[in-house]
Amino acid sequence: MLLNQKINALYEYMRNIGYSECYLNSLDKIWQKFAKSFSEHPEEALTFKAQNQFLIKNYGASLTGNPRPVKIQQYQAFRAINLLNEFIANGNISIRYKAKDFDLPTEFENSLKHFEEFCSNYLKHRKSTIFSNTRWVTRFLKHCIKNGVTNFSLLSEDIVIKYLELFPDISNKTKWLYVNAIKCFDKYLFFTGITKKYFTLNLNVNNKFKPNYIPAWSSEDIKKLLGVLDKTNAIELRDYAMILIAATLGLRISDILNLKFKDIDFKNKTITINQIKTDQPNKLPLPSSVGWAIIDYVKKARPKVKSDHIFLRHSVPYGPFPIGSRSDFSNRMERYLQRAKIVRKRGKGFHSFRHALATCLINEGIPVGTISDILGHSSCQSTDKYLSLDESSLSLCPLDIDSIIKNKNSDENGEK
Repeated sequence: MLLNQKINALYEYMRNIGYSECYLNSLDKIWQKFAKSFSEHPEEALTFKAQNQFLIKNYGASLTGNPRPVKIQQYQAFRAINLLNEFIANGNISIRYKAKDFDLPTEFENSLKHFEEFCSNYLKHRKSTIFSNTRWVTRFLKHCIKNGVTNFSLLSEDIVIKYLELFPDISNKTKWLYVNAIKCFDKYLFFTGITKKYFTLNLNVNNKFKPNYIPAWSSEDIKKLLGVLDKTNAIELRDYAMILIAATLGLRISDILNLKFKDIDFKNKTITINQIKTDQPNKLPLPSSVGWAIIDYVKKARPKVKSDHIFLRHSVPYGPFPIGSRSDFSNRMERYLQRAKIVRKRGKGFHSFRHALATCLINEGIPVGTISDILGHSSCQSTDKYLSLDESSLSLCPLDIDSIIKNKNSDENGEK
């Protein structure tokens, strides 16, 4: 039977990437029970309705994760079925698992696939942007389905506004990103003739959902934050190096996660990357503190697996972080901030260090063009948003500005 073959293949796959026999055996009991339940009707095995009924009847769990599993066996059953679905669909599994709401109608699913192609071929978006936009549009479409909007012609500006009202606690920046994603989808629907008019035409992204000001970090708070990380803990030693890179050099979290050994020149003390967001190269000096933090992590804590990436996941399957993993660090940063007793109403993630660096450079009177180079912006216009920062909120710079400017100028003079 095909289902049994898939289960056996998944078992071997998980064993090869490091899962223990004990854990696999507990999952296999669930898989075998699942396969036996559909031995007479194998065509139903991979439908949402049948899988959900199986979990409810046998374990009191649900494929949606609601109510949330409270017993270990409930969670294992929930995870076992989801792992099987993911493996059959993708040929691999991810480190974490998210509850499945429901399947979108075929028309909606197909539109999402074509939307990705439209973003790539016509809008020339980067892979990371396409990934994020597709994820946000998918959530929006699921909301529409739940509220009886089963046809694209029924989409309206009011639906978007009411959808955003469901998340009163998210920042204006996140709302701004949501709206931009939906506007891109609206553009796809219009250009492909699926709809006859824009439903987000009067939705003013720049004014109504203008990103909020992010307060700068002080050097004291950055030192305090780094000071609470336990360097005897492998994960926190990794996070220490990553936070130090973000605070010192202002690299995006996506570029930090994508750092490779070939990007680091310890002899000449430089970091050279090709930025994921802009697809442009950027060369920065390698401060001694950052260099030693990387060396410390690689020698003492990095998993012993073959990979070009410096920073890896510390749970199976070991390896580089997949696209979209930057959000996984939000909870970790929240815990570190609580431990350090640092109170920040906004700007708690890695990107806030980038804002702090830009703020400091502006306060030091560094030209916008130079700041743009340091931050790796594709144009000076991308740096303009930092120029309106409140002077009274500017903080001490968390790094040696002179060394960065000196290195930047020497590189430019050398090239000339």
